Amino acid sequence: MRTLGLMIVCMALVSVLAGMAGARSVTGNRVLVVVPKRESLDKFQHVLGALEQRGFTVTATPATNASVALHIDGERAYDHALLLSPESKKFGGGLTIGDFTRFVDDGGNVVLAAAPEVSDFQRKLAAQFGVDFEKPGTTAVDHVANLKDGDAGDHTVVASARFARAPAVLSRRFVQDKPDAVYFKGITHRYSGSPLLIPLLTAARTTYSGGGAQAEASGKPLGLVSVFQARSNARVAVSGGVALFSDALLLRQAGDSNRQFVDDILQWTFQEKAVLRSTGHRHWLA
Repeated sequence: MRTLGLMIVCMALVSVLAGMAGARSVTGNRVLVVVPKRESLDKFQHVLGALEQRGFTVTATPATNASVALHIDGERAYDHALLLSPESKKFGGGLTIGDFTRFVDDGGNVVLAAAPEVSDFQRKLAAQFGVDFEKPGTTAVDHVANLKDGDAGDHTVVASARFARAPAVLSRRFVQDKPDAVYFKGITHRYSGSPLLIPLLTAARTTYSGGGAQAEASGKPLGLVSVFQARSNARVAVSGGVALFSDALLLRQAGDSNRQFVDDILQWTFQEKAVLRSTGHRHWLA
């Protein structure tokens, strides 16, 4: 816990030093977006449009596209990867877990968005960054803290305001004493004790992980969104809910806090904020 606190303090210091140096990513502007099929892009228009407005070049492709590659001739083909196809068992013509970890080792940033039926491949990929999803088919359920309309009455669109005190990542509205809640739909996760991992959003105390009518996990902190700062300085975000990035949640009347939260996740992960920037050098003779 002390290590986690020190990491958050250091990240906050970086945020202060970075100031308002600009929204452009220091990593680059090339974003690979992977969806189940091309028609799925219609579900994520808000997020994709926001990225393009911030100057990113977005390449969207189905997970089945055999030509997708993270590296070409030994160099990164993209600067960021946004994975919005949680049930895909493979990406491209056979990208491996090692391809993704190499991408991160080379400074590439990744956002992985899951779902209750997240594939084994993506479970293993998330585990590389300290995130362990609950059992397949389980989902977050909350009969108290939930979206009161639009969830078909199954209380699987849960509400939470349990954010990490991470001002380098989150806007002020989420780190104040009474933060705004956001809505989440998806699978929960546990997290390792890695000092590089921050449980950014955890479920409310009334939330449990359920399969059908049975509670699989409750009474312990359930992760919803976590972020990871790699030793290469690359960044990774893991969300148990691909719905978090969907127009269905972002464009509803109660979606203002969700829009800000998703912006915070993407801006931090894609290194648009909380990054030290060198603006000039001076040398003096001793």
